Amino acid sequence: MKMETKIYERQFHFNEIAKTAINKDQRIEISHDCKASKTFRPDEFELANNWIEEGQAKKKNIYIAPAIRHPHIKGRADKNGVAHSGYAWADADDRDAVDCILELQPPQEPSFIIQTGTVPHLRLHAYWRADLTVRQIENANKQIIDRLGTDRACFNQDRLMRMAGTRSHPPQSKLDRGYIEEDVVIYVNWRNNDR
Repeated sequence: MKMETKIYERQFHFNEIAKTAINKDQRIEISHDCKASKTFRPDEFELANNWIEEGQAKKKNIYIAPAIRHPHIKGRADKNGVAHSGYAWADADDRDAVDCILELQPPQEPSFIIQTGTVPHLRLHAYWRADLTVRQIENANKQIIDRLGTDRACFNQDRLMRMAGTRSHPPQSKLDRGYIEEDVVIYVNWRNNDR
């Protein structure tokens, strides 16, 4: 993937989350390998992109939080660090769950999809636009899990998800099962294969 495309995809993903912030001081969390995290204000994409580049140069997997963080959170947030969310989400790592998501018709179809991999099979993160309070986030995500059969562990409000416009670096255990390094891409109008 060309660098300009990667940056555009990162910025689009970042902005989709950022535009759900209620005020300019709330934060978007971005993480290297779900270990080292930093947070950024909605207008700080350039700083966020520098942090992403730093991680990618070290072959770190990059993650973004779908839920907005409170202004005082500067690193990895726990559940108490979550302010609200503009999205419900799901992680589809198996073929059946992916098929369930791709078969959805308007108005139930996702707002956008992150393709996290294609080998050994297609894997997705799906996002649905929804204004959710902290109390509503986990319930909304559990309803998606129950309906679509997506990853049962991927409901928590402090969840981190793959960042579009980055490259995934599977651990050896996944490489042994046929996974490969791949670009993580975003589809907004995914029925038309538009990125």
